[in-house]
Amino acid sequence: ERFSPRRRSEYRGIVRRQLGIRGEAIVLLAVAHNFRLKGVPTLLRSMRLLQAESPPIHLVVVGGRRLRRWRRVTKRLGIHAAVRFLGTVADPVPFYAAADVFVCPTFYDPCSLVLLEAAASGLPLVTTRHCNGVAELLTENLDAAFLDDPASPRELADRIRDLIDGSVRAGMGQAARRMSLGHTFRHNVDDILAVYQGNALRQRRAA
Repeated sequence: ERFSPRRRSEYRGIVRRQLGIRGEAIVLLAVAHNFRLKGVPTLLRSMRLLQAESPPIHLVVVGGRRLRRWRRVTKRLGIHAAVRFLGTVADPVPFYAAADVFVCPTFYDPCSLVLLEAAASGLPLVTTRHCNGVAELLTENLDAAFLDDPASPRELADRIRDLIDGSVRAGMGQAARRMSLGHTFRHNVDDILAVYQGNALRQRRAA
């Protein structure tokens, strides 16, 4: 309920205006604290390859530290006008609502919570196929686009280009939302309890 496509009408226009992003632009969102582990350098290099796209593509990065250093990187790459580093925020919900695509080219993640939040928010997902455990819940080209090499800005740029079409994004976002509803906290608790109950039943039978 907290992470929901319904939040768009509440936050989308306001947040994008605050960030200075025009309505027709495509907004990529990344939420990370360990930028290197989560593939932010790859994402920044991919932005350099996406500069000529129409509509324009912007990147919003929530979280992280030493942002002045990363802003210098964007200037060196010539992409500083298209990238916003926001640091730690009290509530990520408005930024999910303002985004069009969630990107997580992580080098390692057992099961990315932010990817599930983005899916529940109705965003199409781009993440690594073999490095993010949550990929087991996703279906390629249905609710997510997969990246084989998290160190490849060209491959990442290609996956993002696949989502420039608004109808493609809408369909994948709806599928991501449906997937997320099958993996709520309550559902997870029920599955864990079922494992314990099944084990207890086997032990009683063995006794």
